[in-house]
Amino acid sequence: MKIVGALAAAFLIAVGQGAESSPDWRELWFRDKSERWENKSMGELRTSAESGSALASYVLAKKLWASGDKSKEGDRWMDAAAKAGLPQAIYQRAIEIYNSNRAESFRQLERAAATGFPEAKIRMSEALLEGREVSVDFGRAVELLQQAADIGSIDASVRLAQLYACGVGEPRSDADRPLNLYRKAAEAGHRDARDALVDRYRFGLGVEKDLLEAAAWKAKSLQATYRSSKGAWKNGLWRIDGAEDEFLTKLVALYEEALFYNSAKAARELGELHVRNEFGAVNLPRAAALFAFAGRGGGGNQAADLEKKFDAAQRAAFEKESRWLNGR
Repeated sequence: MKIVGALAAAFLIAVGQGAESSPDWRELWFRDKSERWENKSMGELRTSAESGSALASYVLAKKLWASGDKSKEGDRWMDAAAKAGLPQAIYQRAIEIYNSNRAESFRQLERAAATGFPEAKIRMSEALLEGREVSVDFGRAVELLQQAADIGSIDASVRLAQLYACGVGEPRSDADRPLNLYRKAAEAGHRDARDALVDRYRFGLGVEKDLLEAAAWKAKSLQATYRSSKGAWKNGLWRIDGAEDEFLTKLVALYEEALFYNSAKAARELGELHVRNEFGAVNLPRAAALFAFAGRGGGGNQAADLEKKFDAAQRAAFEKESRWLNGR
């Protein structure tokens, strides 16, 4: 029994020592896990890296590069992480040699992608779509993006939506359709996805034309971009081109007045537009949120009157609309 116990203990020690021989990319990819590593001091990371931690080596290399004065040491730790098999490090080195040796870069991307690492799958899909050093393979490119999207990559979801919209590949479910992929990515903060939704609702691409919805997504994109720069909308970059979009431009201007200048009048006007079946579908939860936004300094009866009639889904939508109007 003692021999068995000793063997078991030895096995557990060996497993523990070998854990870094196949470092898990998820530790540095999912935010809740990666923050633990990113918050470590340089001293802590260096100690762990010197003990053989590929994860610590990679994070240390990134921090050294960011410091700007120890690039050579950063290169050394990145090489150590790549040699230990960390997909992020292998991917980093593959990108660095992409222009000088694309064949080898693709092989290294395949090596990283084999672990499930989403960024490597996305980069491989790009190469397969472009036919650089490999034969064009739309089917495999789509499959790689689907795999990356399933893991949780928002970038992969947006790229899939773009391909599906162009007729490349087939959505696997209703949730996989371009509009739904764009919406999911947009709600996660992806700017390209938000802009894609603006165009879809602006021109009625796969949906009913809805200028109110287009303006809302444009406002969300601009709110995120210029959150800390009051008045930035007035630089003209946000304006919608085309005489036929004069009303859409007006709607975005109303959001500017409401969100950046706390105009109750602008918010109330937007709310009233969302109550009527004009320029877009009726959206009572957003109307109520706009009325509540307008009445923050008092009043707000319009919002309360609408809320009384909301079911659970509408109430959840109202709370969601209120959060973005208030920049949360």
